[in-house]
Amino acid sequence: MMKHSTLLTTAVLGILVVGCGDQVGNVQPLIEQMNVELEAAYLEGDAAKAATLFTENAVLMPNEIENIQGRENIEGFLEFIFRSTTVLQYDLEVRELERDGSTAYELGVFSWESSTGQDTTQENGRYSMVRKLESDGAWRIHRLLENADRPVSHPFMQR
Repeated sequence: MMKHSTLLTTAVLGILVVGCGDQVGNVQPLIEQMNVELEAAYLEGDAAKAATLFTENAVLMPNEIENIQGRENIEGFLEFIFRSTTVLQYDLEVRELERDGSTAYELGVFSWESSTGQDTTQENGRYSMVRKLESDGAWRIHRLLENADRPVSHPFMQR
């Protein structure tokens, strides 16, 4: 009886491992499509559309700015940005993606170009994103941390 139990357990574990092995491959096109939607919302200056891509209690951690917590506050922050700035280009490139059940971890690079009408700003950087799979099947942004690539001025980093 013990031998049958062991074989059954091994078979079930084998099915689970094989079934989960392609999780990232299955979710990557969905996440890349969500990134395209975020990029489009930024280019359109549509804060409401962009905010729908975040979870209700998301946290946005922009470079050199305090954390913005909650979808409503993220929308307000983006409205403020889009009133004074036109986004000319915003690209996200996924470099690494891992999935653990209903959570996905994404690392990538971004490029951004914007204009205030007088000045144009270009910025490149890295991002780290945590996504949650929600009941409607969307992989919404739960945490987003951005780090701009800039010359380092801290003496410790110049060694």
